[in-house]
Amino acid sequence: MSEDRHECRTAECGNECLVERNVIEYEGGAFYLPLALVIPPAQFVMHHQFSYLYMFWIHTEAIKSLGPLEYILNTPSHHRVHHGSNKYCLDVNYGGVLIIWDRLFGTFRPETDKVEIVYGLIYNQPSFNPLYLQCHRYNIS
Repeated sequence: MSEDRHECRTAECGNECLVERNVIEYEGGAFYLPLALVIPPAQFVMHHQFSYLYMFWIHTEAIKSLGPLEYILNTPSHHRVHHGSNKYCLDVNYGGVLIIWDRLFGTFRPETDKVEIVYGLIYNQPSFNPLYLQCHRYNIS
């Protein structure tokens, strides 16, 4: 089901999920290096830093609601649902910045006060081996 999403046990885990890396991110040089030919380095660095600030902000439980902005932007409330392992949280709220796409394609689910969100995997993995965790879905480990 949702096991291929990025996982974090709590939304306030010191935002450690921001520093977790996977194999694809380590190979990011193959993507980023050609960008150096067309994007000024200062512009790239600024965009990269704003992206990390946004990721830090969206992984908080300190912000409950942003009022009308919740109809357009992906907010911490929407992202908490995305990370939840509750039944109503599975496979929803995929939008990175704009939540309008989820609303448009039927994958939007608002946070509810009735049920506390439980973070984490639906079921435990049989191994903590990083190679296994990266490759087990492809049956190559």
